[in-house]
Amino acid sequence: LQDTLMDRQESQAQNARELNEHLSLAVNQLPDPLPVLIHLHYQEGFTIREAAQVLDMTENAAKVALHRARKTLRTLLLKDES
Repeated sequence: LQDTLMDRQESQAQNARELNEHLSLAVNQLPDPLPVLIHLHYQEGFTIREAAQVLDMTENAAKVALHRARKTLRTLLLKDES
C-alpha cells in the first residue's frame, strides 16, 4: 500500500512538473509585456495595480492585458492537447 501511494505521489509530481513546463512555454509565446505581467501577478504575488506600475501601464490596461493573456493561453494550451 505504501509503495502504491509513493508511486501515485511520484506520478502526480511528474505531471505537475510537465504542466508547469508546458505552461511556461505557452506564457513565453505571448507578446511583451504579457510574460512579465503574468510573472509579477501570478508568481510574485503583485496586485494588478502594483504590476501595472512596474510596467508603466494603467491598472485598467493591465486588467485587459491579463484577460487577453488568459484567453490566449487557454487557446494555446487546448490546441497543444489535441
